[in-house]
Amino acid sequence: MSSLQWTEPPELLTGVTNLLIVAVCVVCGVRIIRSERAKVLRELLWLAFFGILIPTGIYGFVVHAFVLQPETKRIAWIFLSFLLGLTTTVLSITLFFEIFGRPHLKAILIVNAAAEILFAGVVCFLSKIVPNIHFVFITYTGIVFVVLLALLFIDRKKQPHFRWYIFAILTVVIGGLFEVCGDFTFSLIWKIDQGSMCHLAIAAALCFFAEGCVRGTVRRSVVASGDGTR
Repeated sequence: MSSLQWTEPPELLTGVTNLLIVAVCVVCGVRIIRSERAKVLRELLWLAFFGILIPTGIYGFVVHAFVLQPETKRIAWIFLSFLLGLTTTVLSITLFFEIFGRPHLKAILIVNAAAEILFAGVVCFLSKIVPNIHFVFITYTGIVFVVLLALLFIDRKKQPHFRWYIFAILTVVIGGLFEVCGDFTFSLIWKIDQGSMCHLAIAAALCFFAEGCVRGTVRRSVVASGDGTR
């Protein structure tokens, strides 16, 4: 291939929606940075989550938007799966930290690092066996989200901003269902496929995560000033 070529719709739009995710991450990150407690570990973890999604989204755009040779595309998808798995790990660390607090941070880091290493090993092992390695990432994320949803639901009354995290995870799950239900396309202004729908759901979920983070920051500021309880 002498020069890069654009893919055809609807995959090209799937690539463009990756850039939408990048833009949402930038806006969410700026919103957190402008909060009063942006240098607190909790907020730094959220910034790390949104920050790692920026290069991941740009890389996803390249994978979807440009025509790649079959073997190059297979390797590109493996690396994309690693990046996506890393984003799931960072999100998991951030939410577990919110649930259990600083005293359990070491255990949280160890467990999630082990899970990411196991995920990477499974991806490498299955990369030449499974036609679509992306479903390994979906399975890994699904398991993590089931655990997080259960814990967030239990603590939602003591931490009202957890409801936003629950909304966010459920929105991502809905987006993931578009991926696992098979290929489909429909026309609105452009041709849209399941990949674009999944990415739009993720963009919405990121807004919910940021809203939960900011509301949690405000609540902690009130508690720290002595105007609240707990």
